[in-house]
Amino acid sequence: MLTEVESLVYKIKERTGIDISLFNEKKFFVSTKENYLPTLNFFEFEDFYIDKLNNKTYFKIEYKSQKFIAEIDGVTEKEKTFAELILSVFENAYVKPNEFSEEAFLKNILEGETTKIQIQKYIKRKNIPSYRCFCLIALLGNHKANDVLEILENYSSKGKDISLVLGEDFIVQVKFLDETISAVYQSPTEYAESLLKSVENELGLPIDVAVGAEVSSFLEISTSYKQALSAIKMKESVEIKGEVYSFKGMFLSKILEEMPRHKIEEYLRTLVDDNAKAVFTDSEMILTAEEFLKNDLNFSETSRKLYLHRNTLVYRLDKIQKATGLDIRKFQDAVTFRLITLLYKTVY
Repeated sequence: MLTEVESLVYKIKERTGIDISLFNEKKFFVSTKENYLPTLNFFEFEDFYIDKLNNKTYFKIEYKSQKFIAEIDGVTEKEKTFAELILSVFENAYVKPNEFSEEAFLKNILEGETTKIQIQKYIKRKNIPSYRCFCLIALLGNHKANDVLEILENYSSKGKDISLVLGEDFIVQVKFLDETISAVYQSPTEYAESLLKSVENELGLPIDVAVGAEVSSFLEISTSYKQALSAIKMKESVEIKGEVYSFKGMFLSKILEEMPRHKIEEYLRTLVDDNAKAVFTDSEMILTAEEFLKNDLNFSETSRKLYLHRNTLVYRLDKIQKATGLDIRKFQDAVTFRLITLLYKTVY
């Protein structure tokens, strides 16, 4: 039985007379030519490549997240027009604009379920700016979506940003980094922290926020969205305490998560003796240490966040040092402690 893509290729051949050959993941996939012998040498190109030596035109096609390189005979403007026609046929066969609401189509863009041409049309229709951007996910917790959405809208750059409620659990914002925003916030994480403080001040409770990395334009926003989702999954898998979860900031957790369990256990046996285990299994000590690290080793801010007297904080840090041999008031020991904590949570 033919796949959807194969059926589509043969329908195009039947209606237009144009022979098409497709390659998927650097392998020959299908051709409407009989006894076709693949000759494509794989290399990087943008949307179209004209091979005058072999009289071939190559172009890229996406269909339901599958990426193909298509080949047709000829190198004139006529063949390029044919290629654009074929791209349009694939696009219209995949998504009919009337089938989806605005929200559903935007969700498809975020999840990588649309073609480049469809996104370009959406950009043109919605007049989306060409700035760098990133994706932010606000986990609602006990908050109402409309309350958080209103604050997000207040943070929007003159209507340029895009906010979308996805289900009952979280809101997504696409943040565009124009000159003004780039001057105010040094990173997506800094923006997320500012947003979080506003939510806490206005609604009385904090929210958890995950951010993906910056991408060059809205065409690549799916990458940032998937990174933000990964940050949420990483924080859940290792039970990291915090309120802003950055994909880049948590990438170490991802690496450790993929290490063989026996190797992590071997490291822990070397790094953690019985006295140290008492600290790494004490939720109060770990909470204190994590808050101290999160606040850049700042005593005053940590005491304020934990509602602790400074002397109590010093006592706990001294206790951690005595048990583990690590003085997390020093940068090098703080890094080592953080690594051991992540190792411990990955296994236990």
